[in-house]
Amino acid sequence: MDKQETGTGLIEPLVLRPEQRVDPLILTQRAADWTEDPKLRALISQIIREELQGSLGERMTRNMRKLVRREIARSLAERDED
Repeated sequence: MDKQETGTGLIEPLVLRPEQRVDPLILTQRAADWTEDPKLRALISQIIREELQGSLGERMTRNMRKLVRREIARSLAERDED
């Protein structure tokens, strides 16, 4: 395999041995089990709310407004063509 170049030099690519690999179905089941825990769900909800109230939320809101404006402009342009 090729080595990847970084700012500090070359690094070896990550290669998992068979005993290190995990079946994706097992991961999916574990994730489903975790989401059923009410305390964990509450914690995740709190973290997401906090993130959305900060700079991430501001960026998302700005991008959503741009998207809505573009879609409205596109829709009006299509209507004008008809």
